[in-house]
Amino acid sequence: MKYFLSFIVSVILFIPFAGAQLQTKSVSVFKNNKAFFIKSGTVLPKGTQYWLTGEIPSALFGTLWFQSPTNAIKSVSSNEQNIEKQGTPVNNYEILKANLNKKVILFLSPTESVDGIVQSFSDDYDKETKNYFTPLFVTIKGNNWWQSIKIDDIKRIGFAENPVTSVTSYEKKKVVTVEFNEGKAQPLNMMYLENGLNWSPNYLLELSSENKGILTLQAQVKNDAEDISNTDVSFVVGNANFKDANKLAWLVDFLPSLSSEYDDANAYSNSVSYKSSAADEAAPPSPEGDGVDGETSEDLFFYNLKNLSLPKGSRTQIELFRAEVEIEHVYEANLSEMIPYNLENYVYQVYATEDPNAKTYHSLKLNNQTKYPWTAGLCFVVNAEKGSKKPISQDMITYTPIKGDNCLKLTESPDIKVSQTERESDRKTNIRKRGEIQYDKITVDAEIKIKNYKAKDVKMNITRLVSGELSKSSADWKKTDKINYSNYLNKTTAVTWETNVKAGEEKVIKYSYTIVVRAN
Repeated sequence: MKYFLSFIVSVILFIPFAGAQLQTKSVSVFKNNKAFFIKSGTVLPKGTQYWLTGEIPSALFGTLWFQSPTNAIKSVSSNEQNIEKQGTPVNNYEILKANLNKKVILFLSPTESVDGIVQSFSDDYDKETKNYFTPLFVTIKGNNWWQSIKIDDIKRIGFAENPVTSVTSYEKKKVVTVEFNEGKAQPLNMMYLENGLNWSPNYLLELSSENKGILTLQAQVKNDAEDISNTDVSFVVGNANFKDANKLAWLVDFLPSLSSEYDDANAYSNSVSYKSSAADEAAPPSPEGDGVDGETSEDLFFYNLKNLSLPKGSRTQIELFRAEVEIEHVYEANLSEMIPYNLENYVYQVYATEDPNAKTYHSLKLNNQTKYPWTAGLCFVVNAEKGSKKPISQDMITYTPIKGDNCLKLTESPDIKVSQTERESDRKTNIRKRGEIQYDKITVDAEIKIKNYKAKDVKMNITRLVSGELSKSSADWKKTDKINYSNYLNKTTAVTWETNVKAGEEKVIKYSYTIVVRAN
């Protein structure tokens, strides 16, 4: 009885001498789309060589290191190798090769067939290029006869017995070869930096009362690098310096181009959150923060998580900490800046300016009393004082060290009006010359008006960059001199007034300064 076979292809790679694969032990993820991997394991070389193929990383220049605790590595190199693969046949040649020395029936046309023993094939290997290829002919042996048949002429193959459905073939691959001093099981460690794994901090601030809120930090994770399974993963806070880690290490520069970022997250699976908490049901957090373990290393901080799985192509949200924070409401207005170049290059017969509607912004001053530094990231603010949550704003939290503070801008506040007027009150002429250009020194009197239409007292911060020499102010001010890079005649000072304004009150701040202006 003759049996005919149709094959469904399913190729499985098999490297008989690779030994155990290296396992990922830890990953440190940075915010600049780079991640640091540490892998280790005990490998069994063939002879004295261990080959890495499927586990070759896209390691970045200067960061790929192989180490053996027993100092057993002789060298590490990379080149092309013909790698054995074991799988089901994918063409007539592989079907016949799998059934060498078996009786077959080869159908060459509807009316022509040949039956006999599969004996041999024509050449399938190029010694010069070291490449395997599909041979042209198969030789069939019958009773006292042999016949070579072109493999492309074979339409179908029949068998007189159960055929073999597994074949060994070769595939040319780039491999990294670790050469050991001895041919025995060896411990091996590998570490490298790689592109394609990134995290971005997102904050949620829930205002629970006038002076308290709950701050939650969540890591948004995008993995386009490689599979991570049950591995210790750290999310790094700080500005790491990786000079020249923007190209592939020479050892692996035959790999495809560096992993790129993808905007369309829907093209990938979304893994579930590692940890989440429902704010309505969770116990109130502590001021120090409740979340994952963290540690400082030099100038970096590491949020450490255990047994985390991040499949390649996944997008994940992971809660890192949740803390009760104290807040202070601050209202800020930035008055129009003075331009030193204009003062010294345009003629001012009479100097006077007006800033009638300086914008006032409502900000929150946050003090970091948690056990974590706050990395820079977007913060979404909601008001939860009355049970239901209402969106307020989204802005950037700047990096805030432990025990430090920052101001988070919320919204523009139309209920607080700030205006400024200033005028020349005195002039001393021809105090300086540059060639034919004459300069005068004038005294300027300025007045800031703050009107609070709110039904509560507010704390105001007024800021302005002032050119010239500051004289006096009716309210306390903080002054910071700026570096005069352009060698202007007038220096520039950053001035801040901090004052409390009662509900319904109009407060006036008067100050004066002198400036040098062009006179002709």
